[in-house]
Amino acid sequence: MEIRELKYFIAIAREGNITKAAEALYITQPTLSRQLGILENELGVQLFERGHRKMILTDKGKLLYHYALEIMELHQKAERELKEKEHIAGEIVIGCAIASSIDLFAQVLRDFNLLYPDVKINLITGSRDQIIEKMEMGTIDLGLVIGYVGNERYKSLKLRAVDRFGLLMKKDSPLAAQLFIKPKDIKGIPLTLPLSTNHFSLVDWYGGGVDSLNLYGTHDMLNNAASLVKVGICYALTLEAAAKQYHNPHLCFRPLEPELRCESFVIWNDVRSYSLTVSTFIDYLNKKLHE
Repeated sequence: MEIRELKYFIAIAREGNITKAAEALYITQPTLSRQLGILENELGVQLFERGHRKMILTDKGKLLYHYALEIMELHQKAERELKEKEHIAGEIVIGCAIASSIDLFAQVLRDFNLLYPDVKINLITGSRDQIIEKMEMGTIDLGLVIGYVGNERYKSLKLRAVDRFGLLMKKDSPLAAQLFIKPKDIKGIPLTLPLSTNHFSLVDWYGGGVDSLNLYGTHDMLNNAASLVKVGICYALTLEAAAKQYHNPHLCFRPLEPELRCESFVIWNDVRSYSLTVSTFIDYLNKKLHE
């Protein structure tokens, strides 16, 4: 399977039509049809359902489309990094959790950009698990994550900012009248917990096992959980920084007491070879955080 074949396949999937895809690629329709047939024969699967007017991805086609996008992204990233040579330029892709430490991190990015104006920063928001998954695939260079990643494959730098946990709830909830939420207050109420949270910390704070909670479910991004909270299905355990990002006049945030805090870390894969630009940024970040 060649990059060119994946490029053709992606174009057909996006256009949903061989003729339009051929026009977008500046090749003839018979050539593109022949290349698609070669790819399907090579893989031994049918990638499209051929409709009268539109070509629709099969289940196998959808799977290949997902991987094809990742492969093309890696291919383009490799080309950019190889062309950097000794000049600090190009891009750094950073996966970011929603945390208060992003303000401090943004200051470091600003100062770095003053020194190296030819560097572009691409920020991708996600949960810790999503960020680590993309780092393993090589599509993200660094990750700003909540909580320590105890994996020998990763190195990390701890940021100074600390987040605190609390409950997101409706403003007309009985608990909204309180300034803080204590362990006894969450007994019996339906909860959704963040996927990336160390639930053992919550267990220590609550004084009981997770099984003793009325667990409605889990969430990776607060905006999804907030919709459940808004209609009164449950309360959402979340970080204060995330609650501030998701502003809704019908909801409010109340911190836990005693405080349950969480630290933020910048992580990178220690077994991966990085471009000169990314390596320079890691060194710069390390220096700034130890000033």
